[in-house]
Amino acid sequence: MNKYAALAAPQAELDLHEHSKEEAVTACRNFIQEAIRKGLQRVLIITGKGIHSADKKAVLKPLIETMLSKMEEVRSFVDARRDRGGEGALEVVLETQAAPPQKSGKKKK
Repeated sequence: MNKYAALAAPQAELDLHEHSKEEAVTACRNFIQEAIRKGLQRVLIITGKGIHSADKKAVLKPLIETMLSKMEEVRSFVDARRDRGGEGALEVVLETQAAPPQKSGKKKK
């Protein structure tokens, strides 16, 4: 893998602010499926940091991380670079037809 690959800009993004847990899961699944259909390789999912939640902890991020870790279409995901949302967002690398699967980053816990 190119050592600068992590610097590549996401090709699409999904902002889950204001979504309920159920809405976030549905929106995320649909987003990933659409990105695969379009042949995208890198996407950004903004989950938020949880600063507006009742206990000031992230609610959506752990839920989305669990979902992503179980999706065959997802090669890997990591916290976003700080300028892309840091711990309040996930940079996701999707499986493509051209490249064989590589298991790196957070995946299949």
